[in-house]
Amino acid sequence: MIDAAGRIAELEALHARFPLAGSPPNGLLSADPALLEYLLSVLREDPAPPPARSAEEWQACLSLLDGHSARPILASLLLKQPAPFRPPAGVVDRLRRELFHSAATVMRGDRVLATLLERLRDRGIAPLLLKGAALSRSVYPDAAMRQGSDIDLLVREDELEACAEVIVGMGYRAPYDFHAFSPFTTPHQVYLPPARAPAARPLELHWGLGQGFAQDHDRLEGLFSRSISVPYPAFEFRTLGHADHLAFCAHHALYHHGNAVRLGWICDLAYLSRVLTRTDWQALPGRAVAHRARFATETGLRMASAWTGLPEPARLDRFGGWPEPARTEVSDWDNVAWSGSPTLGVLRMQLHFIPSPLGKVRYLLGIMVPPEEKVLFDCPEMRPPPNRRALGALHLHRWLSHLKKL
Repeated sequence: MIDAAGRIAELEALHARFPLAGSPPNGLLSADPALLEYLLSVLREDPAPPPARSAEEWQACLSLLDGHSARPILASLLLKQPAPFRPPAGVVDRLRRELFHSAATVMRGDRVLATLLERLRDRGIAPLLLKGAALSRSVYPDAAMRQGSDIDLLVREDELEACAEVIVGMGYRAPYDFHAFSPFTTPHQVYLPPARAPAARPLELHWGLGQGFAQDHDRLEGLFSRSISVPYPAFEFRTLGHADHLAFCAHHALYHHGNAVRLGWICDLAYLSRVLTRTDWQALPGRAVAHRARFATETGLRMASAWTGLPEPARLDRFGGWPEPARTEVSDWDNVAWSGSPTLGVLRMQLHFIPSPLGKVRYLLGIMVPPEEKVLFDCPEMRPPPNRRALGALHLHRWLSHLKKL
């Protein structure tokens, strides 16, 4: 039986390489140990009396969850607990308000998705909802528990033009053409919401799942063939099968955001593990290896278990029997998937996703001198350069910042 100090030490070890989001990184682990242990008890649904702390100390602890998309999860779980196991009323009220705000966001998203999916269906397109938009409406007991920053959909590449017509017709706009810039290394197009709907979420239209997870025809078709239908009350939708979704979410959290892992993403893995059937668990090792997510899936599930108790520790003992990862995954994991990974490591991984030499050259040129629209999208705090000299200075600033990471 691991005591409180042992649990916190386990979290520190897990997040040494993949730190939690926050400023500073892993700031959540620096919380008052008694409050952190109480947070763990809530996430594990193992009620415990709250520690006696001032309102300021409670608020300071909650502020460490900024950027983690986890407070609605915490609120929902706390409201199920008997009063003696809840924190002071002011803390509960703040969390309840965040849960209500999240519920309102879900309702707005429902209206957007219902319209979008109906219009795509009229064009003969059946996209797969991904990540938060799908998980909140399929594996969480209450959709308001899972906050999302955008809406992700996966379609086939030959459906992009028709999808763009539908999305732009709903008032969304593309800041620049992601597909023209780099169809293999950034296999998604961002669409920003209409100005008349400032509370709306951006859309991300994927034609592949990046960093090597599923960017070739066979693996993508496998995801579509194993997809499942979800009879959500507001609309019916399709999403990845649970085993595929778990491997993808672990891969996304660690390969795309390994230097700022959100607690909300870790909870996604826990809630996905809860709905996996015996058949899903049997399929998961092979799926993870096939999608270059063997290491990420194991690491993500260990994080989920340490924070939430799910999956059960007995599941973690079986990783030794999983197949070995592919050689390309080993290379990527060693060179890239760690906090502070150098620019050259990321570049090396991106290049082997591009099939043709000409494509590699075009990508490198685009990295050196990207379109102005891309620079402004990546760095929204920058103002549009008024002339070519200013644009050149902007590119020089980018090059110098990349050189510092070599």
